[in-house]
Amino acid sequence: YKLMTTSRKLADGRLTDYGCGLHVWERNSETVLSHAGACNGFFALNTIIPSRKAAVIILSNFATRGVLDSINRQILGTLLPAVPPAGQVQAPKKESPYEPDLPKIAGPSALNETKAFFRRLQTATVDRSELGEEFSYFLTDSKIQGAAARLKTFGNPTSVEVTSIHERGGMEVSRCQLKFQSGVLLTLMYRTPDGKIQQFLVSRD
Repeated sequence: YKLMTTSRKLADGRLTDYGCGLHVWERNSETVLSHAGACNGFFALNTIIPSRKAAVIILSNFATRGVLDSINRQILGTLLPAVPPAGQVQAPKKESPYEPDLPKIAGPSALNETKAFFRRLQTATVDRSELGEEFSYFLTDSKIQGAAARLKTFGNPTSVEVTSIHERGGMEVSRCQLKFQSGVLLTLMYRTPDGKIQQFLVSRD
């Protein structure tokens, strides 16, 4: 338990907001532990306040995790309301893991990279030099051709919007919503600081 709930120290001496399996952070000087999970069509978020022997557990079939984070913040605000010291105005504080420091990514913004890579999938013109080694190995030529056959029928999106960006494992994790005349697609992209795409998933809304 101590190992799971102790923030890990990086080689440069900085503490992360992650133990061995759990996010470890503070709200109003109280330690808070949390972990989220997801699969197609389902999100789960478990947040624990050990000192209060309290927990917030949210299960959802919303399309984006942002809704869960919003609900979770509201409930936590009730359990641990922010109370500024007497006579002082408390400045808004960034609270991990909901608004962590994002890694700096070499290359285009998440929005532009999503639009460009989606287009390359549609046209089967993927440039492997922009892919991580494992993702490139996974994304065989036959899979690219199959994706192109399915995605090209959507045509050009009428709009593309970033719905969330967060950090995980030192990577930028971005979710986008692409609207078309025939429907809506959602993308999930993982990028390492060198700009390499390590994962790119497409699903229907």
